[in-house]
Amino acid sequence: MPDFDTITCGACGRDLAVPKGNPDSLRYHRGCAWYEMPCEICSKPMRRHRDWDTPPRAHKACKDAAKAERAAAWYELPCAICLDPIQIHREWINPPRAHKTCKEAADAQFSLKSCEYCGGPIRVHVHAVKVPKYHPKCEPKALAAARRISEPDQPRLTVFLCHSSGDKPKIGNLYKRLRDDGFAPWLDEEELLPGQDWNHEITKAVRSSHVVVVCLSSGSTAKTGYVQKEIKYALDVAGEQPEGAIFLIPLKLEECDVPSRLQRWQWVQLFEASGYDRLLRALKARQEYERTTALVRGLPKNSEVV
Repeated sequence: MPDFDTITCGACGRDLAVPKGNPDSLRYHRGCAWYEMPCEICSKPMRRHRDWDTPPRAHKACKDAAKAERAAAWYELPCAICLDPIQIHREWINPPRAHKTCKEAADAQFSLKSCEYCGGPIRVHVHAVKVPKYHPKCEPKALAAARRISEPDQPRLTVFLCHSSGDKPKIGNLYKRLRDDGFAPWLDEEELLPGQDWNHEITKAVRSSHVVVVCLSSGSTAKTGYVQKEIKYALDVAGEQPEGAIFLIPLKLEECDVPSRLQRWQWVQLFEASGYDRLLRALKARQEYERTTALVRGLPKNSEVV
């Protein structure tokens, strides 16, 4: 029988018999060498040996399942610049379209200048032959403003917006679009001043306008109130217009019925994709009528308009 020495168990501190001459063969009692810790993924107990330098922190099956789940959460798309794949997580709301290094290299080839209309930044290539002055969306507005400045004596077409108070948000948007397109829309919220007699000013505005746009909705057609009085007065003024001149335009803001007293005039449906363009065509036709009429008035008798 081999001789034994007695050492202290490294776990419990009690005596432990080890073969003499080989003191490192045992360090713990058999029951003390193993202990349990919860798995970091499933929280179930996991056995670890005290001699392991780097004990596992999760079961192998749990790690494999987590790795597969992480792999399923990622996918690849080609970089918009170099076309190499980019790792993208499915939960990202705005995933990158290019590698960071690719974007930095691409940005180095561009400089920033200010839009001459809105003042916002425009990216311009360092080797660009033609440097843009405006954003694409600002260019039509800038050109329209330039035309208004270059032609200060030419009056703009006045467009009276007859509407119900319940349609204010849509009318406000229409007002801005018409103003940006070079017309002079008349809206009570913008034109009436404190202390003015609004009934007198609205009546005067209807009579002095080139065009009256009657804005219709399911709420305005069934509503009683001042809007109906505006429509009645616009109808009276329409009867005084020259034959063939566009003056009263029924405009449907949404799908609704057109009142019978307005059905003799062709209406336009603003909610359709081509609705606003059709309205512009009608206004430009009235604008051309006004220009031709003014030209004829300035000619001597027996002259021809070219």
